[in-house]
Formats: sequence, C-alpha cells, structure tokens
Amino acid sequence: RGENLLVRGDLVPIIRLYEVFGVESTYTDPCDAIVVVVENEGRRRALMVDELLGKEEVVIKNLGGLDVPGVAGGTILGDGRVGLILDLGGVIANKAD
Repeated sequence: RGENLLVRGDLVPIIRLYEVFGVESTYTDPCDAIVVVVENEGRRRALMVDELLGKEEVVIKNLGGLDVPGVAGGTILGDGRVGLILDLGGVIANKAD
C-alpha cells in the first residue's frame, strides 16, 4: 500500500515531504535520502528530507492568515532565511488523504 522503512522490527510508513508540499527534491530514493522518524499521537512516520540544518531555538510566528496544510508557522533563521515549522499531525493527515 506504500513505502515502508524497517525500524527495529517495525514497519514505519515513509512520507516524502517534497510530494506533500509539491517541491523539487535532491533525493527520490529513500536509500540515498535522510529519513527522520517522528511520532505523533502514537503514529510513527519516516519523513524523507533533503538535509538537516541543525538544532536551533526559534520563535514561531503565524503565517498571517494563510492556511497551509501541514505547516504550523514560520520563523526567521539565524542566517536570515525563513524556515517553515511543520505541523506533524497535519502532514500525517494530509498524506493519509
């Protein structure tokens, strides 16, 4: 029914974030990509991402009335770029539809 990743004996469904948000990706093969396993409301998912930028404390701001499924808000990163804050529940629900 979909792609899964075997994690410690459990099958975890893979979510390709580039497909969810309709953007280009550096990687299309999960074997080459970075995969982050997350859990939300007892459901684990493997999120395929292009890169991990690091850990940073941020202030989350709303998107000014824009309703983007799977996005909780935005932030200004230390280098001045805008980063989106994912709503894991929304991403998982969006992919389930």
